[in-house]
Amino acid sequence: MRREITWVEKLADKVKREVRVHFYGGKIYWKERHSVGRRSVDENWNDTMEPSEEDWEQLHEEVMRRYQRRTARQEDIDLVLKRAIGVKRGLPSQRLGKEL
Repeated sequence: MRREITWVEKLADKVKREVRVHFYGGKIYWKERHSVGRRSVDENWNDTMEPSEEDWEQLHEEVMRRYQRRTARQEDIDLVLKRAIGVKRGLPSQRLGKEL
């Protein structure tokens, strides 16, 4: 089953950054796009983004929030923690769901 988590960050000069994270097949897939007001600067999603440590922390918070409302699974939490720990240790990126 495909699951998705989305959040929006406000950047400088009224630019918004929308991040979408998909959980599929035991892997995590990241996408982002930028917009100004209601217009999208990038019509296409950037699926080659490199999630920062802050992105991983935000994803962890979002997964925990959804888990408490029973809309996320324990497997999602475990997967996020496994990937976030790998990023902190400098292991290869997991942005496209590639295994270590």
